[in-house]
Amino acid sequence: MLLIAVGTLPLFCACADNDDNDQPEALSSSSSAAPSGKSIYESQCAGCHDSGVGSAPKLGSREDWEKRIAKGLPVMLKNSIIGMDGKNGSMPPKGGNPELSEKEVSAAVSYMADQVRENGTETDTQSEKAY
Repeated sequence: MLLIAVGTLPLFCACADNDDNDQPEALSSSSSAAPSGKSIYESQCAGCHDSGVGSAPKLGSREDWEKRIAKGLPVMLKNSIIGMDGKNGSMPPKGGNPELSEKEVSAAVSYMADQVRENGTETDTQSEKAY
């Protein structure tokens, strides 16, 4: 019980010292919604996946995504999280940003794969394999 009281003391002090009535970062970040796959894509992935740098599959391109989607979402996530060097290009772990969580990487990968499906450029069977 003493550890809990001591552990929370700095949090209360941070609140008391805050003159502009904003919550401390630790409190405000817990109430924030997680970023969407689209926002993660736009801020972290678009630099390569919009233009195809290093053979990155372009957003919405059936030709670029078809074989990847056929392997399934778990394989795409693994390759995106741990990185890969393939015969057609490479993917740095977490797109080169180690600060991204696996959940954020997953949201971005799902968003990119969804763009192929939403554009009506793959069959329902292929979509079911990916998810």
